[in-house]
Amino acid sequence: MSSIKPSQCRIIFVLLLAFVAWPSHATLKLRDMYFNPKSNIQLENITNISETESDFVKVSVSELHFNKETAKFDEIALSDPTDLVISPSRIVIPPLSTVPFRVISKPSDKLKIYRVRFTPISPKIELGFTQEEIDSAVVATGVTIKMAMGTIFYIDPIKKQYDTNVERKGKEVVVTNSGNSMVIIDQLKSCKGEVCKSEGRFLLRPGSVYKFAGEVVKLRINEGEKSKKWEL
Repeated sequence: MSSIKPSQCRIIFVLLLAFVAWPSHATLKLRDMYFNPKSNIQLENITNISETESDFVKVSVSELHFNKETAKFDEIALSDPTDLVISPSRIVIPPLSTVPFRVISKPSDKLKIYRVRFTPISPKIELGFTQEEIDSAVVATGVTIKMAMGTIFYIDPIKKQYDTNVERKGKEVVVTNSGNSMVIIDQLKSCKGEVCKSEGRFLLRPGSVYKFAGEVVKLRINEGEKSKKWEL
């Protein structure tokens, strides 16, 4: 078995340090993580918060199917690429700028959930960018690792039916979605006396139950354009 000399170890260690030292940061900003288009064609925006670098972004779309056996979502390729289209699929975003893109969705008889990723890439003509876009962009020298940004798009069924039940059972507040559309649990807080702790925002798919323990629980249920606040 061959061995590694001490000098080789030093070289490897320095290379590892150089790799770890490369900055990894997010420069993209989207308006929301959960988004249900109000029409089949809707305009949205993506923002580059970097002060010096342009972002060259490719867009990818996949569908999420809930797996009852694993209690997790499986990410699969679109069976029909026209189910959800983000246009353009290649976007150039100058520093401190906001660029629009279109969300084009196809009506469905059932709820559909999609994951959309906006991934920074190196600008190349073969990836769909024009030479003018590449030449006009401000690209910093050196190596920069940027983080991709993702969001969840869900398309409600054509005939939406909401049936959400909120009740306290002992030490827990139980929210049940018996309808056929997505419900959003928003402004969720657990309170003890006058002190409240924010617990975030959650999607509740049809046929699922969400349980949350707390002395006093405050939340808002969003059913499409309608919302209702609860304190239990």
